[in-house]
Amino acid sequence: MEKGALGIVETYGELAAIEAADQALKAANVELLGCEKVRGGLVNITVVGEVGAVRASVDAAVAAVERLNIQVSSHVIPRPIEDLWKILPNKDKKKKQNKEDKKPETGKVKKDKEAEDTKAKTNLTFLEEKEKELKEMRVVDLRSLAREVETSISRSEIKFANKKELVTALLEYYKEQGGD
Repeated sequence: MEKGALGIVETYGELAAIEAADQALKAANVELLGCEKVRGGLVNITVVGEVGAVRASVDAAVAAVERLNIQVSSHVIPRPIEDLWKILPNKDKKKKQNKEDKKPETGKVKKDKEAEDTKAKTNLTFLEEKEKELKEMRVVDLRSLAREVETSISRSEIKFANKKELVTALLEYYKEQGGD
């Protein structure tokens, strides 16, 4: 289908979004590009097609949602620039991704070992970065951090611990946590 226009309908809640999508698709010859949950209960419905068809479908969707007494906003972009299509969800990409996910796994044991090696390297890198970060911190900040987490140093010993002891105790804590 030619992507001559882009229509967007934003509603509150999934019920209104489903109703909007249903009416938009019934009203005109358009293609549903996607339904995306945003934040705060907002849901975006995007349709594509010829300019007149997209306008008609968006108007039908807005009317249907307003009958439900749900706040709605909408917009139609006629002939959007090509670069805009790059940021929108694409059904073709999703289909390719699903096909790749369904491919049978070969050499699973080998992949598991590689994953473990990668995880160990990542954990080591994390600890090195954390050590560098801790060494750059002031002693006062290290003491505050040591009080927040359960380190090998007791709360009364934290008060008199030097920077080296605090860094060592915090690194031990991060090793026990597995780098999280």
